[in-house]
Amino acid sequence: AVFRELYDSQKDVYGIISEFLKELIINSALHQFNLTEITNLLNETYDFNIPEAVVKTSINRLNFIKKNQGLYTAENIAQLKSNNILEKQLIIQQNNNLLIDGLFNFIKDSKKVELSESEKEKIVNSFCSFILGETDEYEYSDFVSAYIITNNKNKEFIDQLNTIKEGVVLYSGIKYTSNLNDIGSWNTELTIFIDTEVLFHFAGYNGELYQSLFNDFFSFVKEINQRPKKKLIQLKYFREVKDEIERFYKKAEFIIEGKGKADPSVTAMTSILKGCSSPSDIIMKKTKFYNLLRANGILEDDYSNYFAEYNYKYNIIDQQIIKNVSESLGIEDITDYLRFLNFISIHRKEANCNNFDNVGFILLTGNTNTLRVAWDEKIKKQGNVPLATDLNFLTNKFWFKLNKGFGTNSYPKSFDIITKAQIVLSTHLNKSVSQQFDDLQLKFKNKEITEEEVVATIAALRTQARKPEEIKEDEISDILGTISET
Repeated sequence: AVFRELYDSQKDVYGIISEFLKELIINSALHQFNLTEITNLLNETYDFNIPEAVVKTSINRLNFIKKNQGLYTAENIAQLKSNNILEKQLIIQQNNNLLIDGLFNFIKDSKKVELSESEKEKIVNSFCSFILGETDEYEYSDFVSAYIITNNKNKEFIDQLNTIKEGVVLYSGIKYTSNLNDIGSWNTELTIFIDTEVLFHFAGYNGELYQSLFNDFFSFVKEINQRPKKKLIQLKYFREVKDEIERFYKKAEFIIEGKGKADPSVTAMTSILKGCSSPSDIIMKKTKFYNLLRANGILEDDYSNYFAEYNYKYNIIDQQIIKNVSESLGIEDITDYLRFLNFISIHRKEANCNNFDNVGFILLTGNTNTLRVAWDEKIKKQGNVPLATDLNFLTNKFWFKLNKGFGTNSYPKSFDIITKAQIVLSTHLNKSVSQQFDDLQLKFKNKEITEEEVVATIAALRTQARKPEEIKEDEISDILGTISET
């Protein structure tokens, strides 16, 4: 939050870091130091992970620092005026504590239980993970999301959370960018492989909010590709993704023919079936979908050497990895989630993977388990850019690189904390509905219920499923109740 607030006065990321360095030098009375020492102290004090090269440029912004033979000397420290970063931190921390206390009370009232200290610690961790944009698979994510949506009309509350989130965007942009002088343009080639779910976002099958998130990302891609003579960012999808899409439309045909029933939690299927009365209507929608991809330069991958012998050394799949990661994530078998990550690893080869600009290839996915596997420490080395990411990550990186700035009132939708809360609740609610649908099918198969009961229950489940934009404040209690039932 302090990082973001300083941006308003500095308007430059080097300037922000130089303010942190100045405060550090004053408070620690550092009269002499080298680059490594000051970088380590900065990162330890503020829990940053900022590269030495960025710190080096930032130090040069401080006119009271002199350099001689690799040593920096701070002159007249006693006369320097502090920028009160510690004071700012304290005020923000006090405000954050009020938010956390409000969250404790919200959960206590919702669950009608007293919270132990260990539960409170888990809640704080969940809240921090949510704001920092980490994985959504944490214990209290539903309650954190519900708490935010309940307070969506409290401007001070939402502004406070968005300030932190914007600060995270700034910081993570610096963390993965080696040369901040390149900010304002994108100069390297990047191929983004898109999975089925995100392609369906583009078509609007998963609702307006997801489509809006994709369009924000896509607008940056088009802006980057307009500037140079060469198209720098390629958008593709694997052949296996096309197979998934084909199976999805084929299932839609079966449902239209009365040979199956639609899972009410799968909003993409509901969208495809809407307005269709025959298999030919489904085929027309499929043709329109592929035309949309083609017209926007999203093409099928034509690389055919993934299993060639010379690519073996880039292969990340082996039985031990599958066993270890499956166990650590609590997923029965991660093989399917590893497949596309493996393709990305083969494409990257010896790329500089700790620098987002130079990775060359990345998977854009809407699948939570794929992301969890990609971020597992056995797959992703410390400091490296993951093999897969989501729309939020890519949109933030492009926004930072193109130097869009704050205060323009044209933020990407992914910046909005309420948007994220709606997505988390919608995802978990629909997962709950899907589990209930699976249980229903099993009961019907075992002749425990009649077909009429199945039809009536599916109709009821259909009213429970929600697209993110359909998650409203007045339904929060019912939504939490549905999620907790499974």
